[in-house]
Amino acid sequence: MSPENARVMVVENDEDWQKWIEWYLNEKGHEVALTAKTRKEALKKIETDMVKKGVNVVTIDGNLEPNTSSGVDGQAVAKAVRETDPNVKIVGVSVGFVRGADVNVPKGFDTDTLGEVVTKL
Repeated sequence: MSPENARVMVVENDEDWQKWIEWYLNEKGHEVALTAKTRKEALKKIETDMVKKGVNVVTIDGNLEPNTSSGVDGQAVAKAVRETDPNVKIVGVSVGFVRGADVNVPKGFDTDTLGEVVTKL
């Protein structure tokens, strides 16, 4: 499946943002195959489900635990994605920079940006 019709895993701790990203990607012709709200949940799904579900793009929030801003959560998730399947593209969707992402889209982005980024990967 090409990025024009990506199978996406959304890793986002904020339920409103997660729902919005999922809705928006579906509207743009992509399919959200997996979601995770915590670092632990994301790491487990990457290990057990990501390849099986045919995920080829992962969006990652850099800070998955309350009151954190270091980006360490997103970095750990990105590392696990790379180790599991280095061909999966990673989009950081965070207030800060997600180290290890192919591209970063800051939260608060123009609504067309995320769909375009995923399609062009």
